[in-house]
Amino acid sequence: MLIRVCLGLMVMIAIPAWSQAQEDFQDQTISADDSQMQTPPPISDQPYPTQTGNEVRSNYLSLGAGFSTGYVDNLYPGATAAPLSETFYSINPAVSFDERTGRQQATIAYLSGYTFYHPNSILNFANQSLTALYSYRFTPHVTLVTQYGFTRTSNLYGQPGQVGTNGVSGSLQPSTQGILAPFASQRTNAVNAELTVQTSRTVMVGGSFEDMTLHYLNPAQAAGLSDGSALGGTGFFNRRLGQSQYIGANYQYSRMQSSLLNTNFDLLTHTIEAFYTFYFDKNFSVSVAAGPEHYQMQMPQFPSNGSWTPSAVASLGWQGPTTSFSLSYSRAVGGGGGLIGASTSDIVDAEARWQISRSWATGVGANYANNGNATQFIPAGFVTGHSIAGTATIERRLSALLEVQFAYMKIHESYGGIPALAANPDSSSETVYLTWQLRRPLGR
Repeated sequence: MLIRVCLGLMVMIAIPAWSQAQEDFQDQTISADDSQMQTPPPISDQPYPTQTGNEVRSNYLSLGAGFSTGYVDNLYPGATAAPLSETFYSINPAVSFDERTGRQQATIAYLSGYTFYHPNSILNFANQSLTALYSYRFTPHVTLVTQYGFTRTSNLYGQPGQVGTNGVSGSLQPSTQGILAPFASQRTNAVNAELTVQTSRTVMVGGSFEDMTLHYLNPAQAAGLSDGSALGGTGFFNRRLGQSQYIGANYQYSRMQSSLLNTNFDLLTHTIEAFYTFYFDKNFSVSVAAGPEHYQMQMPQFPSNGSWTPSAVASLGWQGPTTSFSLSYSRAVGGGGGLIGASTSDIVDAEARWQISRSWATGVGANYANNGNATQFIPAGFVTGHSIAGTATIERRLSALLEVQFAYMKIHESYGGIPALAANPDSSSETVYLTWQLRRPLGR
């Protein structure tokens, strides 16, 4: 129901805004020579880019296949009295498509495959992932961006780009982050849309909605972790000061649900933030946002529990010709990401990439999450703890079609009340990826 309401609001906003934008062009309030306003990270649904400037490609069709093999010293960190080591092999055919014109962009990437385990072949699993983005510019100052993501996997280590962080974001994320169950069979869905309307040379308004779900396919592999979902929307006001500074305000509503042992937990949050972003240039920015957040926890047979708390996020991102770097810190109350109830989360994300030469590239990623209990009627052990994860990669392009990558990942999680994470909290893996990709340009 909320999705329909959000879509209806976006349509109602878009119709008068589209008409107003056309009138503005006719009256030359906004001229074609004026630069477009940026959508600063605190109000953007897009993470900071991880590719360097030289790696960005558009207007192509790609067909490929990947093979990976690796060794894990602890398959289910925390779940067994002694570490359980495994060797795995994955085969992943893939197809991707990117087309851009002056008004729209369409990007689709699909990957499927199968993962084999040794010596425990009973863990063999079919993997799938799909990501899609469609952006349409109704007028030079009215843009709609929609995105969809689907993943079904039992091995986040077996797919390049799936380990470590999911991209560094400069905005608050509604669901709890930092809970890693890399070998628990799981399915995730995420859909979001964002509408931005530039009403004058220095003013932009807009809104977005997001719907996410997480489902563990085999509860025995994720004992103590819960299925979850997050549904919400935002509205924002964005003002440009000169050519390099932006200020504004953002309101975010979220409803997060988690379930464990047939018990549902509902968390409602309302957040109001003021933000400031400074652009050193179009590829380098620093942002801060802060404001009050009200949360309310609802659980069957218990009284509603809620309070006010501060929220904040600070981030920076830089994308150069051969180097990219992004860093963020956030503090907010969230839920629905594997933990039950509500958690006060402090999250730090960082990613860096360096294209050493045309044939060599390397990257690192790190994530730290500290989750504290934000409710009174849930035992602290179920939601209190911390996790640390780090990834390092090095890539070598062997030919125009063939690439090899080596990745190392280390995770440590400490959650005493969650059986899946309690006993042996450490896990590390070494993985080799071999990727063949045939890419053809479109429209040439």
